[in-house]
Amino acid sequence: GGFAGHGLSRVVLSDSYDTQTSKIFSNLSLNERCLSASLVCKYWRDLCLDFQFWKQLDLSSRQQVTDELLERIASRSQNITEINISDCRNVTDTGVCMLASKCHGLLKYTAYRCKQLSDTSLSAVASQCPQLQKVHVGNQDRLTDEGLKQLGSECRELKDIHFGQCYKISDEGMTIIAKGCLKLRRIYMQENKLVSIFCYNLKLKLSIHFFAALAPTCTRIYKLH
Repeated sequence: GGFAGHGLSRVVLSDSYDTQTSKIFSNLSLNERCLSASLVCKYWRDLCLDFQFWKQLDLSSRQQVTDELLERIASRSQNITEINISDCRNVTDTGVCMLASKCHGLLKYTAYRCKQLSDTSLSAVASQCPQLQKVHVGNQDRLTDEGLKQLGSECRELKDIHFGQCYKISDEGMTIIAKGCLKLRRIYMQENKLVSIFCYNLKLKLSIHFFAALAPTCTRIYKLH
């Protein structure tokens, strides 16, 4: 009886340790998991590679990130709240759509300089992740008003957007954002020439049509670039 009792105690202790350690690892950055903690021992390595506990993923500038990797991550970890795929040139709309279809709790989506992505991926993120609060997709040449329309109609919690150097965005898309995203607080629109009617002191000025839609709706805005 005593031996069995000790065995049970060891199992309970092991399960508790595993749970607590996993919670700690879930708060580590990707580099901290892969380059530090995972090197301590095999047990820690296995925990670090368990996608179930990954919530915030910074995959930026990693060319080994592909659609297949995003699909694996999405299938194993559906509690991701933030992902950054900036400068990941081997990720396409297909991979982002797969991620969005699994990770409905996404709060922040960042994809700077992903020139290969289009409205398809942004629309998928908007329609599948309605709790989005931050969308930073600056310098995407293929992004147009169509992607913004989906954001404006689906993402009511949106507070922070970055569309700098997305040259095909116009007043039409931004007006829909203004009317649909009433909690919007920060807008970054550097060099978006189709959303401006004039420049003054080299600072971008949004058109009067956009401000007309913005003024009565997004009353919480405190920063406009």
